[in-house]
Amino acid sequence: MTQQADTANKRLHDWFVNFVTYFRTEYERFSGEEKKFMGKWMDCLPPCQIEVFWLKEPEFQLIIKTKFADRQDMEIMIDDPYDSHEFIDKVDVVTTVCLDSLTRDPVLLAIYLFSSISECHTFCDV
Repeated sequence: MTQQADTANKRLHDWFVNFVTYFRTEYERFSGEEKKFMGKWMDCLPPCQIEVFWLKEPEFQLIIKTKFADRQDMEIMIDDPYDSHEFIDKVDVVTTVCLDSLTRDPVLLAIYLFSSISECHTFCDV
């Protein structure tokens, strides 16, 4: 990994740490009625893990948020910018682990795609 990619990964990691922390602070301000309307895909309460796959050419990020009780809360992993041909092998390993975890424990798995034009698309909300 280059120095530039390492710095970008650190910034993205810090952004997610700040986001989850801010979400939890603001969530406490919601009334019980307001909390009812928050979708599960938005839930960043403990336990919450986030893994970001950063792809290049074209540049986009695949964000996987899980709520596994047997993993550390606020575990945030930023995977290097991958070329498209490297990504398939890498994501296959992670999705296998996620699906294995889903069979042993009812959890939420949400997958998001952030493209370079900053749009968010929810692909999966189990």
